[in-house]
Amino acid sequence: MDRELMKVRRRIERLRNAMVLAYSIQGSELGNPNVLRISQRLDEQLNTYTRCALQLTLSARRHAALIST
Repeated sequence: MDRELMKVRRRIERLRNAMVLAYSIQGSELGNPNVLRISQRLDEQLNTYTRCALQLTLSARRHAALIST
């Protein structure tokens, strides 16, 4: 799971950089279709990261609960 989080983090950084670049190159238009497409992909990856991090946290808590009993 940690590997998956790292992969998603790298994708987030690449998409974030791509969005900033597209925004600055394409006239700083928030409504630009390319900027919006990248933004939507970034949102998807941020949601994926949140889900993975939550699963990792819940797994760690379950493991800790099993050990303490």
